[in-house]
Amino acid sequence: MLYSAMTGGFYVAGLHKQIPADAVEITAEQHRSMLQSEVEGVPIKDRSPSLSLDQMRDRKIAEIDAARDAALEAGFLFGGVRYDCDDLSVQRITGAAVLGILNPAFTTPWITFDNSVVVLTASDLAGLGAAAAGHVATQLFKARELKDEVLAATTAEQVAAINW
Repeated sequence: MLYSAMTGGFYVAGLHKQIPADAVEITAEQHRSMLQSEVEGVPIKDRSPSLSLDQMRDRKIAEIDAARDAALEAGFLFGGVRYDCDDLSVQRITGAAVLGILNPAFTTPWITFDNSVVVLTASDLAGLGAAAAGHVATQLFKARELKDEVLAATTAEQVAAINW
């Protein structure tokens, strides 16, 4: 059983598809006690199990990883058009950019983030590849810097103050 102080809810791994990043494992006794407290008028949030600083760091790092992944999945802009940036899309962009380097007359249709089709030249593909690489690097290094801040934090308040 997991408990999220953020939502005030209980979760079961494998049953719930989305579990908040702050959810912590609780015992059956803690679960009963928290429910009993609520029956007695004490809000569950006031009885939530406390996390150690290391547990808070782990949760915050997981939050940062999720935010990084979401930023990557949101794609990037190039020439005013949004393009996909998942791993497979970046591989495809890289491959097409190489083809453009090998054949400067190369052109290809490309499906964008919103499923519209644009035609890209070899020069466009070089720029698209550079934009994709820049977007990936920006997200990865932003995440790395935030994780370094989390690892350097010495109080729960410092960890909580770190946000994407």
